Amino acid sequence: MEQYEREYFVSRVIAGYMRYQVNKYLTLLIHTPTHDQMYEANEVYLNAYKQSAVEGAMDDEEVFELMLQKNLWNDEQQEMLDQLPKDIDEWKVQIFENFVDTEQKEVIRKYLRRAEEVFGKVHSERHSFDHMTCNGVAANAKWNWIIENCTTDTQRNLYTWKDIGISSVLSYYQRNLLDDGEVRSLARNEPWKTHWIVNKGRDSLFLNSDKELSPEQRGIFIWSRMYDSISESMEAPSENIIDDDDALDGWLIIQRRKRDTEKNEKEVQGKISNEKIANSSEVFVMARTQEDAAKVDDVNTFTSKKIKDSRTNYIHAKGSEVKQGEFKDVKRGINQKSNSQFKDTIRRI
Repeated sequence: MEQYEREYFVSRVIAGYMRYQVNKYLTLLIHTPTHDQMYEANEVYLNAYKQSAVEGAMDDEEVFELMLQKNLWNDEQQEMLDQLPKDIDEWKVQIFENFVDTEQKEVIRKYLRRAEEVFGKVHSERHSFDHMTCNGVAANAKWNWIIENCTTDTQRNLYTWKDIGISSVLSYYQRNLLDDGEVRSLARNEPWKTHWIVNKGRDSLFLNSDKELSPEQRGIFIWSRMYDSISESMEAPSENIIDDDDALDGWLIIQRRKRDTEKNEKEVQGKISNEKIANSSEVFVMARTQEDAAKVDDVNTFTSKKIKDSRTNYIHAKGSEVKQGEFKDVKRGINQKSNSQFKDTIRRI
């Protein structure tokens, strides 16, 4: 994004409204709602949801079941929808870890872009009938109300909707909102950086302080706070990494995983603090849910996970009762202990 573009968008974000030049005679200002208006808009949503349910609109689960019945969705698509976000996270981590290797980094980035593209396509397919649901009907009613009641002419007079429809203005507004990457670019560059340093924590940060924050205002506020937090971190990445959204996301994912592992370790340690088992080489921890099982598994070291995988594969391969002494790692441990005892005996002689 060029400097002149940043200056334009920052001024729009600070102002808190979007200008829409319909033609040379008509320019509309699309404002964010006041807190009172947002209260009323949410009431519109609630009433529309209830009314659509009475009239027979489906909920999200019913639409999903219908898609399955009509072969508009299948297990393979669902697996992709579940797995791709994990793959995207992993590609971002790989970009961070290979940041100094430009060639490798750019190859990985191509895989990342492709994964994001496929995820966007699959996600759109999964939610292609959302407009038919109670949520979809209610959201549409809410946004139409907001546009109708928050759009003015340049004299700040509420627009009368003589020359253009509400849906056209709503479509323009949604199409022209900055995406996450553009908001991040604004947040870490001038002229916003200086404005943030001078005005954060003050009503002058945004000129529409009496209204709800726009999506762009929320985004730039969150990312500005995030960049402040990153710069204060003891493990703060370089400026080059901060300027690369993919690499920075990879760094953030790694930091999150570290925090999750530390948290899980504390939870698991609390369960095995009994002195009778504290010094055991292996401890079996009961997990009531898949989420609990994942937390316990996360505490295992890399070597422990390899041993676990090896034992699982052996059990599946044998297909019958397995004794503890049959596992390769147990045999290896016994041999190592035996060799150590033999060496000790030889030394004494």
